Amino acid sequence: MKCLKCGAEYNDGFNTCADCHVPLVPDDYEPDKPDGNNPSAKPATPDEKDGSVSAPFISCLESMGFVIEKEGDSLSASHPNFDTILLSEYEKGIMFEIWYHPTDHAKSNREEYLEFVNQCNNDVPIMRATARNEENVFVLDTWIPGVYDKEKSDIFIKLILAEITGVLFKNPGFSTFLEKWASAKEED
Repeated sequence: MKCLKCGAEYNDGFNTCADCHVPLVPDDYEPDKPDGNNPSAKPATPDEKDGSVSAPFISCLESMGFVIEKEGDSLSASHPNFDTILLSEYEKGIMFEIWYHPTDHAKSNREEYLEFVNQCNNDVPIMRATARNEENVFVLDTWIPGVYDKEKSDIFIKLILAEITGVLFKNPGFSTFLEKWASAKEED
């Protein structure tokens, strides 16, 4: 098994890169094959769900009660019990992202905020937590290759949701440092 992000090699039985926190792929996996993974490829336009790389993942989210809508070049998956997930489709995979605004406390206590971001990375092995841009927007993201396996993809999506609700929301710093990100629809 190997990590496509950093190139680290792992013995069979490992599923996630310990450094990058992304799913591992088989040693013979080639990014340039039609079922490969190339995160730097130009994003595909998610105008149509059918036949796209994201179609099976969208079906999975819809079966869990998510409502999928187009939001700019991305798709948003909203659910009454979870924060909105943004899906950006690329030629060979899907980027899942959840965005949060930093609170005034986070803005005025940058060192504490960054420690919170680092703690989130220790607590959630599947998703990556980052503070992006000059406004320090908090983003949780993960990459899923376009190779769809229903059972593994369903489990992967459930693990993402479990990490957010079971780990991050229970972190006392969550409400101290973060505010829910309103989607464009919610802001109207």
